[in-house]
Amino acid sequence: GEPINDIKKVLPGDLVQFWTETWGHCGIVKNIDIEQQVIEMYSSFPSTDGYGIQRFRITEPCFFVRMQ
Repeated sequence: GEPINDIKKVLPGDLVQFWTETWGHCGIVKNIDIEQQVIEMYSSFPSTDGYGIQRFRITEPCFFVRMQ
C-alpha cells in the first residue's frame, strides 16, 4: 500500500490504524469528517458482535494507507 500523509486525501476504502492511551483499532474508512474530527469505519468490535460500522474520534497517532 501507499501511506497517506495528508488527511485531506483520505478516501472511502482506505485503511486506517489509530491508538488512544489504552487501546488501538483498525478498519476500512467508510467516511471521514475532518472538521468534526470523526471517522466512520467498517471493522469488528465487541459491541458489534462481529463486523459493523463504528464511529470514532480521530486521534493521534492515526495512520492511513491506500492499497494499490
